[in-house]
Amino acid sequence: MQDKQLLDELLAAETEEAALEILTKKGLLNDEKRWRFLGDMPNNQSIVHNQQTTAAAALVEKVTNAIDAILMRKVRADGIDPRGPKAP
Repeated sequence: MQDKQLLDELLAAETEEAALEILTKKGLLNDEKRWRFLGDMPNNQSIVHNQQTTAAAALVEKVTNAIDAILMRKVRADGIDPRGPKAP
């Protein structure tokens, strides 16, 4: 099996069921050696369910997180505990 061929077939799949059928026919879906838990942690659904539902919302979250990280870095560089009483 060629990776490009599998990719082309999966890209052409119109539904989730079609993609699952492709993986099953290739013997990939039920081969436990090819799959592992997200983050290597069983029952880690909170990561998946916590994702944004639209591309626009995900982009806004990225910008918000980036700004938050910059502010946290600045506060820490100034020697302030971001969770402490002196936090702005």
